[in-house]
Amino acid sequence: MSDVNDMGKMLLGIQERLSGLKDTLKTLDTTYIPQITAISSQMEKVQTNLKQQSEQLLFKVINGDTTQDVSGQKHPKRSSLSAAGELHMKPPKYSYVSKASLNRKSSGQKSFKKSYDEDVPCITENDITKGMFNLINRGVIPKDVDLTPAFTRGAAPFVSKTMTVYPGNLKPQQVFVKSEEMMPPQNFRFDFTVSAIPKTTNMNIKQLKTSNYEIQFEKQNTSLTSKISETDPNPRGYNELMDTFSSHFFIIRKGVTLDTTPEFISYQRTYVKIWEKIAPIIRTIESFLANFQVPKAILDGKKIVDLIGRRIIEEDIMDCFVNKEEVRIYIKIPRIQFQGESGKEKAAVVIQSMWRMHKARTAYLQLQFLMKKASCIQRAFRRFMEVKNTRRKTAMVFKDKLAVWKQLQQKFKEEWPVISQKKRLEIHISSLSIDEARRVTMQKFLVRQNLQISRIFKVQDPNIDILYISAFEMTPEIVSYYMKILELGNIADPISRLNLVSPDLGKHIPTHISTTKAVLFSPKTIARLKHLVKRRTAYIVPGNVSKDEIELAVMLGVPILGGDPNKAALFSTKSGSKRILTSAEVPVPPGAYDIYDEKEFMATLTRLIANNLNIDVWLFKIDNEFSGRGHASLDIMQCKYIKNLRKSSDELNEEQQEKIYHYLTKALSKKVKIAVPSLYSNWREYMKEFVRVGGVIEATPLCLPANVGSACVCFCIEPDGNVVLSGAYDKLEARRYVTAGYMFPQNSLPNMNFKMLADSIGKVLYEKDIFGYVSVDLVSFPDPSGNSPHPLFWAVDLDCQLSVSGSVMPFFDFLMEGSLDMVSGHYHIDHSIDQKTTERCFMYLPVIEHPGISKVLYKTFFYMCRVQGISFDLELKKGTTFILPDCIQSSVIGLLTMGGSPLDCSKLLLNSLKFVETQAGDLPLLKDESRDDAISFSEILSMVKLINKKLTPKPKRK
Repeated sequence: MSDVNDMGKMLLGIQERLSGLKDTLKTLDTTYIPQITAISSQMEKVQTNLKQQSEQLLFKVINGDTTQDVSGQKHPKRSSLSAAGELHMKPPKYSYVSKASLNRKSSGQKSFKKSYDEDVPCITENDITKGMFNLINRGVIPKDVDLTPAFTRGAAPFVSKTMTVYPGNLKPQQVFVKSEEMMPPQNFRFDFTVSAIPKTTNMNIKQLKTSNYEIQFEKQNTSLTSKISETDPNPRGYNELMDTFSSHFFIIRKGVTLDTTPEFISYQRTYVKIWEKIAPIIRTIESFLANFQVPKAILDGKKIVDLIGRRIIEEDIMDCFVNKEEVRIYIKIPRIQFQGESGKEKAAVVIQSMWRMHKARTAYLQLQFLMKKASCIQRAFRRFMEVKNTRRKTAMVFKDKLAVWKQLQQKFKEEWPVISQKKRLEIHISSLSIDEARRVTMQKFLVRQNLQISRIFKVQDPNIDILYISAFEMTPEIVSYYMKILELGNIADPISRLNLVSPDLGKHIPTHISTTKAVLFSPKTIARLKHLVKRRTAYIVPGNVSKDEIELAVMLGVPILGGDPNKAALFSTKSGSKRILTSAEVPVPPGAYDIYDEKEFMATLTRLIANNLNIDVWLFKIDNEFSGRGHASLDIMQCKYIKNLRKSSDELNEEQQEKIYHYLTKALSKKVKIAVPSLYSNWREYMKEFVRVGGVIEATPLCLPANVGSACVCFCIEPDGNVVLSGAYDKLEARRYVTAGYMFPQNSLPNMNFKMLADSIGKVLYEKDIFGYVSVDLVSFPDPSGNSPHPLFWAVDLDCQLSVSGSVMPFFDFLMEGSLDMVSGHYHIDHSIDQKTTERCFMYLPVIEHPGISKVLYKTFFYMCRVQGISFDLELKKGTTFILPDCIQSSVIGLLTMGGSPLDCSKLLLNSLKFVETQAGDLPLLKDESRDDAISFSEILSMVKLINKKLTPKPKRK
């Protein structure tokens, strides 16, 4: 009876265990272990079979047929899986169950028989083979029994045995195992067959052949396989089971197939015959998933087989995914992204989110735009305030410096009579401190600043030492050239009396910066200048007087031979000069000035034309330009409408003036001729600059252009108000209104008293607190009425600075050693070998630019000059000299020819230009289209030829 109870308990335990395993399998995710479904179905079959066997056994026991004779039954041979099992169960060999015991149990009587009085279960040889641990687990041996005697004799308690090694392909790459208390069921595999129990109504248990049921749990590599099978001499292998029950699901992670998983290997093994057709489809799916950056996708291999031979589209690929909803999130294709039951809802959500995003982005962009503009406005305003504050601070600093400078100037004026009679130091700065727009458009600006290097020859005055500040460091050849000339002029120890200084940081400063500003940026140069002027009577002789010159003067503690910079700049403009000339009662041409608007320009020009119909040419001038750079002219003879109005003797009414205004508005851009088209290529550019800085409109003389002369008068207003004439010159024009050279003395106004003119203008300027060097431009023309044989003149321009023509006069005086007539402006030498004339003239070209000169060596150039007779005679005081503002390699030289008459000077000048042309070679054919005021060598040569032809007397006819 005890054996039957034990067998029943074991059957019930197995059923409970199987129920627990089945419930556990239901909770698992079939995504990673697709074989769980097949395992669950097999376990249900086993559980059903066990239930039937238990019912039959119970039925036999109730009927009293309790003897189970299994003595003749042979034990089946265990398989390898059974040998590795953890629990082996079968009924005991001899078991007897009596009706009396059953009846006592059913009647509820209690048995007071102790456990040791019960029958001891029989231990078979098979039980001993299984070991002591099996007996303890079965309850055959109580847990509290001392087992020491069993291990002291007989076989060893532990026996070594060869371990079964399984193939490596059975080991999965990743095993997802949920830990359980005893037997994890996730990776269990079942392969079993259960023979049906014959349905018998009355059968003796001894006559029933029972089946031995074996439950085995085996670890294969890293996965646990559960297998419940009926004893079979030929069980199926792992690969066969995998191929039979696998769903052939495999994983593609981040566009790469996990090809080492058992599922994929089984899938590949199953479809090995058509794998060549399946592999391209898998690669296509991999590329598809990689393009959309899908992290993980689980594919159904059987559905991939269905795609063989078809044209694959995105919908077909989506059908192959097991986790479609997870993958669909990453597939950004609308017809795929919004499929399924909730596709419409998802599409609506996306549309709403996109619309909200659009509104939010629009608002954000608008806010960002406004913030950017606000930030731009704030930065501009802060920058404006910083500039304003900086200007205010610099203005206050400059105001203090200006007060110090005015004290120096006042002291300079008071002490000038004494200073002029004693030894002193003149600091000459050849600096063009003008508007930056003018500086950047000047050809070879650095060289142009050094054109007044002839100032150094004022050292011929024994009371004057010269400190010359050049724009750049001059080469040793140039320095030795001028030192040699000074030695030939009997200047004792010129090196000690002449100091040449240049900014030490000149090479690191932009080339369009003025010399004075470059000196202010050079601390070493400032220190040297302070050392040179220390304990000496010194003053600055500037080019243009500006704020930079005042700062330098205050820094050195010396005065300036010049007036207030603001007033000097104002009176040097075309409009400002009209006020001074009018105040000095000097004749000026008809016209208007201080024009700053285009409409005002048109209205003023219309009024001037209507009131002066006899004027043939009207001239326009930009205020701050020089040397004809800002000139433009309008020839009335080319305007047919205005030309026809001259025929009527009546005055023009308002209607006719309005027609003139409209005519000029349309035709002026076509009729105006600009003097320097390389600076202003069309009328619109010219007018833009004209109205920006202001300008004047003035008439030209009523005569042919060939009869119009242009003179320049230079003089110096000393600090005490005394006016000293420097010279009067005729301008040489390379183009109409564009000055390229000078001829001394002037011949345009032969009977003109230049001393009186200089005194009248100098007096007005001195009253305006302007002194120093001044130049006045005059225009001479024949008397239109014919009443006077002497030409008339107009004063057209004024410049409060030392001009290039005035700076060459010390060099000419140094070579001639003569005297200047302050009234007529002629120059005479005191001791001349030629007894016929003592008058001397010169023609001066400050800038001769030829690219080929740079290829000629310095020694070669002057050697060829001696060979060709291009030289100066110290005894006759005649000849040619070169004024070199820079080395010959700069392609720029100056030329000064001196003789007894203008004709002699023109011949020498023409021969010298031909010599330069021979040494430099032909001009390049490529035309330079840069925006500058350069005058070509060919234009200068043509000008000199024309002057020489004009001065050469025509042979008398026989």
